[in-house]
Amino acid sequence: GPEAAQNGLARGLENAEGANHCFLNVAIQALWNLQSFRTRFEAAPQHHHSPSPEHDEASAATAPTHCAYCALKNLFMQYQHSKQEAL
Repeated sequence: GPEAAQNGLARGLENAEGANHCFLNVAIQALWNLQSFRTRFEAAPQHHHSPSPEHDEASAATAPTHCAYCALKNLFMQYQHSKQEAL
């Protein structure tokens, strides 16, 4: 982001050898570098996860606690505050 550029630190996502997610990493990094997207995404409200309608109360305890939205929010927070060059 602008803060990282001013500090001479450009962050990227690590592409471990054998991991086939480099195209996803490129897309995430492109979104991060779109100031308009990043500003609106960071300002978006948090949300709560709930079990799907076909699940009963007993399975609510095993409902997913993370989603793609939350993962991206978390990653963008790391981008903003991390001192690492690659996440």
